Amino acid sequence: KFATSVSGAVEIDPEAKTIRFFNQDNGRVFVHPGSTLFDAQSFAGNAVYMSYFTKMATSKVFIRELTPFNAYALLLFGGPIVLDTMGRGLVVDGWLRLRGWARIGVLVGRLRGMLDAVLAQKIEDPGMDITKSEVVGVVRKLVELDGMDR
Repeated sequence: KFATSVSGAVEIDPEAKTIRFFNQDNGRVFVHPGSTLFDAQSFAGNAVYMSYFTKMATSKVFIRELTPFNAYALLLFGGPIVLDTMGRGLVVDGWLRLRGWARIGVLVGRLRGMLDAVLAQKIEDPGMDITKSEVVGVVRKLVELDGMDR
């Protein structure tokens, strides 16, 4: 079976084992058959990354309790962002490379600092309402719309 895409026809394989996920420690990992995302062929919101809570090794290394997320969620909530000095984009958490303008990394880094300040205030004053915060609103829009302005 094939599906049309911008770049032409793309083969659809209904078996989740053909979807490839990799982590830093084990290389290729597989979605556990008991996971609710086992049969998923795509994810909402341009999610191309996956976080997991449980990793187990049996015949293969399996991951469970999965949450798909997009590049902006990675940039805003992932590890430290470093600009690639060779001009090839950004490196998140010391190993995950993203192609993009260096200024995106700088702007996201500043936004992360502003969000950290809002969250620190919330910790100090748990009754504080941060839902009206402009910073929280911008972060929410970036993650929900994957950086697009709609």
